[in-house]
This record gives sequence, C-alpha cells and structure tokens, in this order.
Amino acid sequence: MEVDAETTGGWRAAAFRVKLDYENLPDRLKNAPRPSDRERLDHELRDAVEEKAADLARLEPNMKAIEQYEGLKEKEAEQVEALEDSRRRTKEAAEAFDAIMQERESTFMAAFEHISGAIDRVYKELTSSRIHPMGGTAYLNLEDTQEPYNSGVRFSAMPPTKRFRDMDQLSGGEKTMAALALIF
Repeated sequence: MEVDAETTGGWRAAAFRVKLDYENLPDRLKNAPRPSDRERLDHELRDAVEEKAADLARLEPNMKAIEQYEGLKEKEAEQVEALEDSRRRTKEAAEAFDAIMQERESTFMAAFEHISGAIDRVYKELTSSRIHPMGGTAYLNLEDTQEPYNSGVRFSAMPPTKRFRDMDQLSGGEKTMAALALIF
C-alpha cells in the first residue's frame, strides 16, 4: 500500500513543485486581471490554435501524390518503351527499303546491260547488206546514271553510211529498223 500512496501522492506533489515560466508570455496576457478579459483572451487563443491547426492540415503531405508519381513514372516507362519500339521498327523499315532500292537498281542495271549489249548486235544484223556488211550502230544511254530508273533511257541508232542523228530526225524506215532491233 505504501507504494500506491507514494505514487498517487507523488504526481500531485510533483505538480506543485513545477514552476511555470511566464517570461515568454506576451504582456497583454500577463496583464489580464479581469475575468472578462481572460475569457476574451481564451477565445482569441483558441481561435489562434484552430487557425494553426488548419494551417498544419493544409501543410500535410498529399499521400496520393506518391501514387500519382508512381503512375506517371509507369506511364513514362511505357512511353519510352513505345518510343524505342517505334525507333526499332523505323530502322527495320529503312533497312528493308534500302534493300529493295538496291535490288531494284541491280535488277534494272542487269536488264539494261543485257539489252544494251544485244541491241547493237541485232541492229547490225538487221542493217547489214552486201554493200554495207558492217551494218549500222545502235546503243542505249541512261539519262541519269545516279538513279537510272527515275529517268529515261535514250535509244540512239546510226544507219549505215549516215552520221549520228537524234531518233526523231531519222526517216520512217530507219526508225522501223531501229524499233525492230529494240524488239528482238
């Protein structure tokens, strides 16, 4: 029992031994002798405490901000992944396009060289005679050697014993012989 008596009386005794320091209390609070002034001050202090509590509530961290941040971070990661995927597909498409362009050029040039090599021989056979055993000369020229498939091919024919002329200056029979050489 003594222990209970000591503990019960101990905190009360300790409360009486506590000295309150009113040094930091504003003068208007220290000098409030009338009860009506005390009630008014009490009301003011309670209002101030409520205002500070409201300020603290507004300053609380937004716990949803972390969730929103994580959501934005995930969305950014998805966007980065989509961007990388688009870049990869663009690179693959560009490589496929380049391969097709090279194949187109090599196929065109192979056909051009084959036709160009054969046209002179065929034209010589068509235009050779006993008088002119060598026959005429025919050849093909590319108008654009960089991108030959984008421009035209110039066909030139020079009948035997005639000098070089554009195709539109040849006679009808000479044009016919040149066209036959191109067909065969």
